[in-house]
This record gives sequence, C-alpha cells and structure tokens, in this order.
Amino acid sequence: MDAVRLIAAGRHALAQSGAAWDIVGEAWQAQALAQGIGSWLAVTGPPELRAESRGLGEAGGRGCGVLDRAALRGEGSAPEPPPRAAQLAGVADVR
Repeated sequence: MDAVRLIAAGRHALAQSGAAWDIVGEAWQAQALAQGIGSWLAVTGPPELRAESRGLGEAGGRGCGVLDRAALRGEGSAPEPPPRAAQLAGVADVR
C-alpha cells in the first residue's frame, strides 16, 4: 500500500478514536509508519534525501515498541495487531 493511503487511514482512525488508549495506539501507529517510510526512503529514495530519511526512520523507531494496551488496562495480555506500516509497499510521491 502506498504511504499516502496509510497516512490517510491513520488520520481517519485517529479521528474515530475516543478513548485515551486508542489515541496512544494511533500515536504508536504513526511512529511505526514514520519508521517504515524513513527506512524505505533511506534505501530506495533519491540520494539527496537518504540522510534525512534515515533520521526519520530512527526517530520513528524510538517510540515503536510492543504496546500491550490490554495488559496495561488489566484485561489480560492480548497480542496487538501488526502495525499498519507493515502494509507499506511504496512511496509514490516523495514530497
């Protein structure tokens, strides 16, 4: 899936989030997407953007850990679904 569509999906999900845990989950999704896009562009993007792309990937990766929201709420451990960023197949518009 293209990065623009993933970003739009994240915006929509954030707009639909009501509970604080859902908002935190969407922040985690955004960080994972930043890491994915940055890493992808660092390898395949234009040479003049690779340093900045590497920085974006590293910044996104700082907050991407396993977030078990169910366990934090005391509902028992339930595995989180894979991040939307796992669907990243390309960046059509580098801008």
